[in-house]
Amino acid sequence: MIVVHGRASSSNVQKVVWLLDELGLGFERVDRGGRFGGLDDPDYRALNPNGLVPTVIDGDLVLWESHAILRHYVRQHPAAGLFPGGSAEAARSDMLLDWNITTLWPPLRNAYQAVERRGLPREAAEVQQALDDVHGPLAILEGALAGRDYVAGTFGIGDIPAAVSLSRWIFLGRDLERWPAVAAWYRRCAARPAFHARIVVGG
Repeated sequence: MIVVHGRASSSNVQKVVWLLDELGLGFERVDRGGRFGGLDDPDYRALNPNGLVPTVIDGDLVLWESHAILRHYVRQHPAAGLFPGGSAEAARSDMLLDWNITTLWPPLRNAYQAVERRGLPREAAEVQQALDDVHGPLAILEGALAGRDYVAGTFGIGDIPAAVSLSRWIFLGRDLERWPAVAAWYRRCAARPAFHARIVVGG
């Protein structure tokens, strides 16, 4: 049995459990982090010296870093088709995985954490400025999705992190009307049963 350590509301945990659902892999999730604490417990630090979530235990294998976990499981289950077989499409998936971390998520994280952790109102100037900083990345994603249903043509791991990130954009009261390709793509991602089951925003 796969064990995933991390609270349900963590964006990085959500990426992993969404993928595991898509692959039909059973798992147990253990609450850690946030209000649950436990990140500094010696037994947990022995698994993940970073003291962050998620950490996945799968038999003798211990993995941390959410995108490394995504890549591991899609490579273990190629028949699911979530990591495109063609080298160009696989490269696009990898590109969007890394781009989410470096470009799309940082300003969204600033806005989301200001509201969720520091208690600022959504309309606070600091929150709105951080959200405005997402416009540039959204324009880039709009271009990447032009003529495509998903970032690599069919649904795969390249879509999961960005869709999880944008769930925070929606939670914070913004819409995607200015970016129609992104809006259509997000609707497709959000319609997937695993998204409904695993993407919990707030708390």
